[in-house]
Amino acid sequence: MAEQEQKQMAEAKKEEGNVAYKAKDYVLAVTRYGEAIELDETNHLYYSNRAAANLTLENYEAVIEDCEKCVELEPNFIKGYLRQAAALESQGKLDEALKIITRGLTVGKDSDKAKKELKKLAAKIKRAQINANKSSRLEVERALMSGGAGDQTKEVQRLQQELHRVISQAGKIKRDINAKAHELKVGEATKRQLDLVLEQTPEAVTYKAVGRMFLQQENKQIVANFSKQQPQLESELETLAKASEHFDKKVRSIEGNLRDILENTKK
Repeated sequence: MAEQEQKQMAEAKKEEGNVAYKAKDYVLAVTRYGEAIELDETNHLYYSNRAAANLTLENYEAVIEDCEKCVELEPNFIKGYLRQAAALESQGKLDEALKIITRGLTVGKDSDKAKKELKKLAAKIKRAQINANKSSRLEVERALMSGGAGDQTKEVQRLQQELHRVISQAGKIKRDINAKAHELKVGEATKRQLDLVLEQTPEAVTYKAVGRMFLQQENKQIVANFSKQQPQLESELETLAKASEHFDKKVRSIEGNLRDILENTKK
């Protein structure tokens, strides 16, 4: 079978999957998208669509697998990150879901609507984390007030203070990650525009902002500066991501200690 004919058949299967999805026959939709993938394994949309159907069916591992393949084929496709994060969130893997969201917002160049959905999911996950932390602390406090904890009260207070400090530090790092990711995207967009200007109008005059002034600078120098900044920002993002993971582990460790005290108090 000719490659072009095979791709056309794959598109037909995808359309059948879309019809089934709109009719809320998600099992059939998964089957049709799977048939499209068998005919053409290079189209990221087929994996994304099958992930959407499986997400509704709560087949979360299948969603994650398809989304990983989707963004491997098309790293800038935000819906691939969105659906993977949604599956992880449904599994209760909130930290992993936030990492996927951060990655999606960093590299994704999809529609504004998809970005808003990704940010909305991130806010939902963060609220869930805060509520879970509050719930865990309240359980410990109630157990202590019941009189069964004795000398453990001071240890709980110490752990709560430490937890508050670590959560605050983790929050600052996540804000820094968002700021650096935004700076990176702005730099990439600016460089693309400058490259286009230089290609179309080599003699164009460009200016660099210095405080409240604008100083004329050679086009090539401005492009070179942006090119130099990109690896540095990427390196800083990588460092911040590692720091964020470190603090997330500390939060989980402290929460685990609090739960252990709660369990011992109940005995």
